[in-house]
Amino acid sequence: MAYRALLVASERIGQRDRLDPFIRRWYRFVASVYTSSELLRAASAHVQSGLDLFPEDADLHVARGIIVEVTVRKNLVPDWRRHTVYSEDNRARVEAALATATNDYMRALSIDGHNAEAHLHLGWVRFVLGDGRDKGEFAAAIADAADDTIRYLAHLFLGGLAERENRLADALQEYELARTAGPDFQTPLVALSRVEQTLGHDSRARELALAGLQLEKHAADDPWWDHRIGFDRESLYWLRDEVRRPR
Repeated sequence: MAYRALLVASERIGQRDRLDPFIRRWYRFVASVYTSSELLRAASAHVQSGLDLFPEDADLHVARGIIVEVTVRKNLVPDWRRHTVYSEDNRARVEAALATATNDYMRALSIDGHNAEAHLHLGWVRFVLGDGRDKGEFAAAIADAADDTIRYLAHLFLGGLAERENRLADALQEYELARTAGPDFQTPLVALSRVEQTLGHDSRARELALAGLQLEKHAADDPWWDHRIGFDRESLYWLRDEVRRPR
């Protein structure tokens, strides 16, 4: 309600264009706080409030899709090296839920065809649904990415796909690209170590594992964990910088 009041006030004083981006981003960020805390009903209600004001905001449609993803992940922990990532007894429920997320990501892309985050999350959904179009979505996310966070995650997922298909050389390449995009994070090093171990390169696997331990202080900032729980760290930083920006 406070932001609806701010919106009305901004129209009265002729500042709507200046304040709109901040208000939109605030709705997105607060929704991610609810989502990452598994307060999913509150997250859904908050996103809907934002969409009532900004129905053509692609990022808010992405946020609504992410809520569904997190709902599914409460009962589903995908292993990228397996071909089946959920049991048959909950297959119909998972597919129905992720079809809803797909609709939101497709809606986001109809508004902004270069929305890298929508491509990234749509790729994850397509992987889980096994419809064969996941690789293309991750490639599109990389092509449209405006920052290394999206590239980092997309390369991790492409590495996971390659590892699942036993294309280990490709997996190593993708994980190395993820490491380049996120040199301070552990996840690529863990993945690289695992693949090297599978290839019988024990010394290299140990070297990578030790390198990961040295980066332990950065583990909490790894975008992989934000992705898993639905937290929007990028919006947090954007809002912080906007507040601090001289007027």
